[in-house]
Amino acid sequence: MSTTELENRDFYELEHFKLQKQIITKLPKKFCYENMVVILKDCDSSSNLFLVGMLHIEDTTILNKIKNLLHKKIKPIQLNEYEITKALDFAFSDQYRTEEYVLNINQTREIHFSKNQEAKDILDDLLSQAIKMNSTDIHIENYNDDIDLRFRIDGVLHQIVTPLNPKNIKQVIGRIKVMSELDLAERHMPQDGKLKIAYKNGETIRHLDIRISVLPSNYGENIVLRILDSEILISPYINLGLSDTNINRINQHCQLKNGIILFTGPTGSGKTTTLYSVINKINTSENKIISIEDPIEFDIPKISQYQVDFRLGFEVLAKAFLRHDPDVIIIGEIRDEESAKFALRASSTGHLVLSTMHTNDAISVIGRFRDLGVPDSFVAENLRLSVSQRLVRKSCKKCNGTGFLENHSTKAKCPNCFGIGYKGRTGLFETFSPDNKIKSMIADHKSLQEIRSQYKNEETLEFAARQKINASVTTKEEVMKVINLNSTKEEPYQLNSDALHRH
Repeated sequence: MSTTELENRDFYELEHFKLQKQIITKLPKKFCYENMVVILKDCDSSSNLFLVGMLHIEDTTILNKIKNLLHKKIKPIQLNEYEITKALDFAFSDQYRTEEYVLNINQTREIHFSKNQEAKDILDDLLSQAIKMNSTDIHIENYNDDIDLRFRIDGVLHQIVTPLNPKNIKQVIGRIKVMSELDLAERHMPQDGKLKIAYKNGETIRHLDIRISVLPSNYGENIVLRILDSEILISPYINLGLSDTNINRINQHCQLKNGIILFTGPTGSGKTTTLYSVINKINTSENKIISIEDPIEFDIPKISQYQVDFRLGFEVLAKAFLRHDPDVIIIGEIRDEESAKFALRASSTGHLVLSTMHTNDAISVIGRFRDLGVPDSFVAENLRLSVSQRLVRKSCKKCNGTGFLENHSTKAKCPNCFGIGYKGRTGLFETFSPDNKIKSMIADHKSLQEIRSQYKNEETLEFAARQKINASVTTKEEVMKVINLNSTKEEPYQLNSDALHRH
């Protein structure tokens, strides 16, 4: 396309230009992706002019930066996000989008949220603040004339002062999409992506996986960024809040060569963290471990992990598993008849199977298997251990749970817990390991109430809760959010309730 034709045209598409890598790469790739700009044509030497595609042609700040970088006049034209990204990917390949993103969050760094920040700086500050506050999720939500920002810290959402507004939100979302390899042009369908970052805190470098979910709404796209920290997710399970009795019980059962070990609880109770911690414990050269997950929560070294998708369904993977001679099989979650029957079948053929299940106490796995159509005789023969758990926040040790520090008759927010009063979480656990008597009751189709009456277990969830309240590890108010401390033997057990039945 000639210079004259370009000057007479008001509407442009990428196909109008013959892209050249040596022309596009005259601008730094980070600058291009961050600001959504691409050099489309060096019109000719006499005009001393570059034709530059831009997402925001009215942004004079970006225009001036381009002029300073190129030392030439520029003619900006409007292109959409998809076309710009396509052109940049052509020139830079996927190197920028897939490389690990390094974020410096040294504790001395000052974080200044400002509405005039560029998209890169806004996102850097959001991630830095979230990581410093030990947040597990960042929620960005669009409303009619406002943008809401919340961090989930120790399981609870907290409102955060935000630089996001209707004018800059699209740029920030665009940057998140580019970094996580999502479709910039798609704004009407949900999308999922991921991003790896390394962050520096002084001389320490740690690596994080960030899972990104984009969901369109009436007012724009809402985004949740889930921060996965391997050092937390695969921490030793002796640090999770288990009693010595329960630690010994888990250790003994993990040495078995067959059977099923289940980690149970409602959503958000920490069962996946406990599962991964146990896997890390038994992940030795003597054990071949294979997992089937949907999705894979975290990459574990030296374990063959497989994700269910439309090509590799559970049944296909399950059959292939057994041909690879595993010692231990991990099933991310037993959620249907197919996965339940495979778990029991694999355990009965000489494999140790570990998985999670949604139940409200340890014994209720029996009722869940019944709901999924598994014969009671299979459950009685193969169930070795069930671990039920809840998560509660721990009182901040620095401020004794008040959220404030007193200094010369003045109060200041506690820097350790950011004024929340809680710092970190601990687990409440109970275990169920059926002996021969209980196995006979399961095989004879006895009710859960009858089985509970015969199973003697002093360390119930309630027992664990009261111990930690008495030791000032947590508070009664915090415990009451997850279990009922006033339960009685006569209280009916509800499958979909978090109430605890006293054994």
